[in-house]
Amino acid sequence: MPAAELVVTSAAVVKQDANSGNAWGQKSAPNPSFSSFVTMHSPWAAKRGLICAVCMLAANFAICGLWLTDPTTLVTKASNIFSLGTAETRKLTHVKGGNAGAYETKNVEFRPAHDAPKVALMFLTIGNLPHEPSWRAFFEAAGRLELDPRSPVTSAPVVQPKELVGKLKPPIKPFQKREDYETYRIQDAGGYHRRLLSELEEEGEEGGEGPVQEEKEGTAVEENPLSQEMKRLLKGEENGGDIRRAQSLFSLYVNAPPGFEFPSHSLFYGTIIPNPVNVINGYGQWVTVQSQIAMIREALKDPRNEKFALLSESCIPIHSPEIVYGQLIGEPRSEIDACPSQKTMVNTRFNKRMVTDNFTKADWRKSPQWTALNRDHSLLVMEDQHVKEIFKRHCFRRKSPRRGCTPNEHYIPSMLGSYGLDNQTTCSGVTYTEWPNAKTSTHPRTFKPPIVNAKLIRGFHGKTCNPAQARSSTQCLFKRKPGVENQEGHFNVNVTMCDPTEQENPTWVTKSGYQPLPARCSLFARKFKKESVTQALEAVLSCDGVGLGHWC
Repeated sequence: MPAAELVVTSAAVVKQDANSGNAWGQKSAPNPSFSSFVTMHSPWAAKRGLICAVCMLAANFAICGLWLTDPTTLVTKASNIFSLGTAETRKLTHVKGGNAGAYETKNVEFRPAHDAPKVALMFLTIGNLPHEPSWRAFFEAAGRLELDPRSPVTSAPVVQPKELVGKLKPPIKPFQKREDYETYRIQDAGGYHRRLLSELEEEGEEGGEGPVQEEKEGTAVEENPLSQEMKRLLKGEENGGDIRRAQSLFSLYVNAPPGFEFPSHSLFYGTIIPNPVNVINGYGQWVTVQSQIAMIREALKDPRNEKFALLSESCIPIHSPEIVYGQLIGEPRSEIDACPSQKTMVNTRFNKRMVTDNFTKADWRKSPQWTALNRDHSLLVMEDQHVKEIFKRHCFRRKSPRRGCTPNEHYIPSMLGSYGLDNQTTCSGVTYTEWPNAKTSTHPRTFKPPIVNAKLIRGFHGKTCNPAQARSSTQCLFKRKPGVENQEGHFNVNVTMCDPTEQENPTWVTKSGYQPLPARCSLFARKFKKESVTQALEAVLSCDGVGLGHWC
């Protein structure tokens, strides 16, 4: 069948693949006037005969008649002809001047579960991802889920940068040569405080020591489900690509040093982005932001990606995939701290040379690097050529780590703050990081094997982030896929609580009945040394920890 294209100006672009016959949806900016709902991207007369023929073959003469006389017929009629599944497309209205993320959802785009929004997990690494066994467990758990067909799956309306902020700041012309930027000169010279970091890794701000419990010779290990799963996942013999493709909630992107590749059976094989940024010796330099931007650029190519979460090689999940998905897709704001702060460290890092007519110290912000941006803000990151160039020229680490400017902690939150988008952020990140001393620490605590267990994971949750209620309510969003053995866990709880959650700006996730954790609750945690791979895997599989085991 020849390709036929429809543009839905309010919410989605629907296209039929001429070769495979598979339909997909791609979001575009909502049209504020909504004067034209559907536009044919070819002369109507030229398409009329072809469409009629298709209609006749489909034995749908009534619809054919409508299309011949009215080219603006609802897309739901066209979907019957072009096999677009059960999606029903209607208008979306952005509420101007409303609260952050506020949209009037009188008419929304309902999408089939297999075409639901996704979370892009973007890993920044300088080599292997040692905690792949834990992430295999996470993706396998996601593969056992499917969205309940009763869930009113919708797309968040995408607002293009110019509409989001009114007017983009004027671009600043970049330097012509790489060596003109001091941040690159520092990186090329080997980094500014590599010795300091190696000292911290060896002695300083670490998690507790304690003796490593070695297994005695001849001791029989009990073959319970947990130990069996640990053995299987540590071997990692299953094809990682199959594990990724078995689920539809998350997508993976990795920035690794140029030339590096994962083994063919790895979960991360084939996920390294084209033209990755070399971040070797780039700690505290612009390349850390550059690599994040490169992954965002690649992830934006998938129209289903709605949240873009940045993770490090030492991260592990501390919640189940259904909670991570519900929290990120159910929160219209970006999980980043673009809120004003008066903290001393924040202000002492500001460089007066960064001031322009469009950027001042009042716009200065600080956030954890490990954040999750919504699609609107990700598009703005790509479009901004003003604040980006300011940071590239003047924000880098050279001497004191406390006084130097760290671009990965300041650029995106400051850029959002300069555009007045503070209230579209949660004022927090997504990853738990522990600082031994908030005033003097320059490096987060590293968790070593002896203290990595389910109790540590529960400690990350704290009193206000208990996942029990949230995970029970995920049954309002998901159901177990056919063939998954019946558990005595949260998916067997009697579904009587799926009433819409009361929120200021409800989303389809909370309307389904999901009871979210508070916005400041972390979804991931770092730093876990590669020596703690086994302990971390046991903690994430255990029902007392994250509960990724299929028996939980």
